[in-house]
Amino acid sequence: MIGKTTFYLIIIISIAAVLVLLNQLVERSWWVLNNKNPADAIKDSFNLVEKKMAGEITINQSKWQFDLADTAMTRARGLSGRKFLSKKEGMLFVFNKPAIHHFWMKGMLFPLDFVWIKSINKNQGVVVGVTENAPPLKIKNVQFYSPPEPVDLMLEIRAGLVSERGVKKGDVVRINFSD
Repeated sequence: MIGKTTFYLIIIISIAAVLVLLNQLVERSWWVLNNKNPADAIKDSFNLVEKKMAGEITINQSKWQFDLADTAMTRARGLSGRKFLSKKEGMLFVFNKPAIHHFWMKGMLFPLDFVWIKSINKNQGVVVGVTENAPPLKIKNVQFYSPPEPVDLMLEIRAGLVSERGVKKGDVVRINFSD
């Protein structure tokens, strides 16, 4: 007979396995629905496609060009699989309403800093917290990252830049979206 702890551990591992399988199924289905050319998929996976940035975000005097993650699919993918992020690039996650959104480093190849932002209007917000140096995911030690309060925006940038650029709670954020 197995113990209660072992039983619960088996249940948790089973649920995690089902979620991973569902994630793989959704990613493959999405790929098929979009009829992505296999050559384009290969280029994307090697970051060979020239990406047009979605806009520019300014915090204090620091500026970053950002890719936009504003749909469930783009938020789920995030920067996963990307091999490099320059000091001038980031990814801006946009949510429909402020909430405690949870992030993990699935598929990441390098560490990141998170800047948690609450919007004031379409082009302005305020930093409500930061998370520094989130390492790539280690299966044995899955870590989730969450804001200190509900947010509707989150900027991922290269690890070390929050400290280097002095980004802190209360900083004003300006966002310029590209057309």
